[in-house]
Amino acid sequence: MNYRSIADLNDHVLNWCSQLPPDIDLIVGIPRSGLLVGTLLALHLNKPLADVDGLLQGRTLGAGNRLHADLQAGSTSLTVLVVDDSVWSGGQMDAVRRRIEAAAVPHRLLYGAVYVLPSAVGLVDYYYETLGLPRAFEWNIMHHPYLQSSCVVADGILWPEKLKFAETHDSGGPSSLAATAPLFQPSQPIGHLIVQQPGRARAVIEPWLARNGIDYQHIALIDPKQEGPADAALSRAQSKASLYRQTNAWIFIEPELSQAVLIAQLSKRPVFCFQSRQMIYPGVLPERRAAPLLRHRLQWRTQRARAMLAGKLHRLTRQLSSAPVPADSGREVGGSAAPGPGSAVLRHTPQRSSPGRRG
Repeated sequence: MNYRSIADLNDHVLNWCSQLPPDIDLIVGIPRSGLLVGTLLALHLNKPLADVDGLLQGRTLGAGNRLHADLQAGSTSLTVLVVDDSVWSGGQMDAVRRRIEAAAVPHRLLYGAVYVLPSAVGLVDYYYETLGLPRAFEWNIMHHPYLQSSCVVADGILWPEKLKFAETHDSGGPSSLAATAPLFQPSQPIGHLIVQQPGRARAVIEPWLARNGIDYQHIALIDPKQEGPADAALSRAQSKASLYRQTNAWIFIEPELSQAVLIAQLSKRPVFCFQSRQMIYPGVLPERRAAPLLRHRLQWRTQRARAMLAGKLHRLTRQLSSAPVPADSGREVGGSAAPGPGSAVLRHTPQRSSPGRRG
């Protein structure tokens, strides 16, 4: 699996800048992924940016007045680089080329892509790297049509990993899953959905998936084992690796880095870690990095932490209100009680602002 992360893309775009013509006046990104490349190029080269519609309508994104006027007047010939993230068959690039040529813009047009198949080299004027199949990109792997032939673990991706809902449903109470919004909303049907819950949880899971518009082709439930933590983790990884091999899926998407390493080793196939956004290869120990917290995941954890803190404060308040007041609470000094021996003096200490976390 030839995988490229957003960090890889930025490094490659930066290196690509020195290989491009120095007289480029405007960068045009092909939506959607081409706009990511176009933005990086425009920033590194300090050039104005436009999408395809903007080029045809004479408008740019955040450009100066001179270039904007030149585009609208059409009297000045500009050197325009039209870019996409990758070219496979060349169908989308060819459609954009024909559309621009039909508009008869008076500019010198160049076409490029960061990654191209070896067979697609002749379809662009400039490219950075030839990249064979299979391949995957961080910026679209979770919304690519290949998701329809992938294995995706639901716990930790679609809903919080530690969410307990099967027991509450079986006991007749309301299911906590029913009140949970999806952490991630797939835009493609999932080929093989893997759920780490007992089989009886299917009655709760399937209505939730239908209600939230999450389509899937197959669903497999892995009953959690009762061994110790280390044995349970290995057992889960073995079950997932077995499903990965049986389904012959395009990729396996696992939320936990430690599980992803085990699954890759057991299946002898690459695994994508959803939380760390890393492609894990068999026999290769990945660099451990902090998993980026999704906004909705952070909100869920923040609300839970606030609820726990509110409960602690409530219990502390009740304890203080019910505690007996000492008969001798100290002498009056200036209208206030002076602290007695051994008593604590509370002082307000201004909090130092913590440094911002670099993303």
